[in-house]
Amino acid sequence: MESEKDLGFYGKALKRRWAIILILPIITATASGILGYYFKEKPIYLASTTLVMGKPVETSTNNQDVNAILASPQMAKIFEPIVKSWNVEEKVINHLNLPLSVTQLDSKVTVNSEEGSDLIEISVRDPDAKVAADIANALAEKFSEVVVKIKKVNTVSILDRAVIPDAPVIADNRQIILIAYFSGLMASLALAFLLEYRDNTLKSSEDIQKILNLSVMGKVPYGPKIKISEVASSLENNSLWALSKKKSRVAEAYSTLRTNIQFLNSDGVKKRILITSTSHREGKSLITVNLAASLVHTGKRVLIIDANLRNPIQHDLFEFTSEEGLSNILVSQSPSLDQITQTRIQGLDVITAGPIPPNPTELLASENMKSILTAAAEIYDVVIIDSPPAMAIADVSVLAQEVDGVLLVVGSGEVSQEYVLEAKEQLEKVGAKIIGVVLNKVTLKTKDYKYYNRFYKASKRWKKRIKRSNNQNQSSKYTA
Repeated sequence: MESEKDLGFYGKALKRRWAIILILPIITATASGILGYYFKEKPIYLASTTLVMGKPVETSTNNQDVNAILASPQMAKIFEPIVKSWNVEEKVINHLNLPLSVTQLDSKVTVNSEEGSDLIEISVRDPDAKVAADIANALAEKFSEVVVKIKKVNTVSILDRAVIPDAPVIADNRQIILIAYFSGLMASLALAFLLEYRDNTLKSSEDIQKILNLSVMGKVPYGPKIKISEVASSLENNSLWALSKKKSRVAEAYSTLRTNIQFLNSDGVKKRILITSTSHREGKSLITVNLAASLVHTGKRVLIIDANLRNPIQHDLFEFTSEEGLSNILVSQSPSLDQITQTRIQGLDVITAGPIPPNPTELLASENMKSILTAAAEIYDVVIIDSPPAMAIADVSVLAQEVDGVLLVVGSGEVSQEYVLEAKEQLEKVGAKIIGVVLNKVTLKTKDYKYYNRFYKASKRWKKRIKRSNNQNQSSKYTA
């Protein structure tokens, strides 16, 4: 069971963080390629020679040579430091007439010998392949001379002379790029798993049902902000997702949301619905408009009330002025619905927020607000209230007590479980009837983006057509 959970965790991490896993290795490989191109080092060549330490023998058979070598197993380790001694390296510099100091030569030389072995390996690195081989062979010769002079014995034999190397030992740029790519891939996988482990936001219907114990009324795929002014005045050309005749997943999502709300009770639909969210920018206002448009599409008469008296947005979406609206109604002595504005969608009306008042909570808790909601419910089939976020202020707690149901919008992957739970508990404390959750900004598939792009481009063409028509009309007036 635990292994299945682990596999599920890794699978979700790969699915949700695929962009990081894909992009990070490409970035690291590209960066390494660019750096390697502009800061490319000279190729370095490696030449090596091998010496054998052992006692000389008078006879020269193969077995005697081997026995002589094995007679002094510690001799190589003892004489190893002499290879890089000042005396030997200075002799090499003079012999080859090298333009180097002893310190510079010493940095190019590496000497290795294993414990108990009679072999000494001298390696030299240099940008010039021939110079590397010459230095290695000269070191072997001068080392032998110094050892013989010090010990008065001839115990050094050159087993392998250094040859001029054919290729550099420094990896070429392609190898560096390949290493950088796989390093970036490993880092991206680690980062993806870490982010998934630390991410406690709500992302799916399963998360909503498990954490909040609420029904998911609808899942709305992510879509860019749409203004109604960018579409035609008729339903056929309106680019609201809910009214689109194209059967995209976005349009179907609003149809599903509408259907689920209609079947909440035997009457077909709740009269007054408050739409709120946990925090700002989760998309509740656009969901308000699209849900209202979807209900209108079935023959319902719908009123949107912008009750966000602190940061209203409905007047911007419909491109209405906000000089008159709900706040004016609430402060009047005899409140009425005379501030209703008809939209371009037949059957959909709006009461904008009006001027921002200094005391929004008091106005929303007033008897005038209750009267407005009651009167609106008698005239319209559905009244949808666009409210502030539930966690921001007390306005939602006041409004939630006066409606038939509250719809909670949750932005997928945007708010933590604790934050949404706190919002739910706050609503339940005031007796709010939470009818369900709308999971917004769910990942949209490629084909749905194609649908959106088609609608958006059509709306832009329509807007240009209207502007061109207005310019022509103005020109005609001036001509007349």
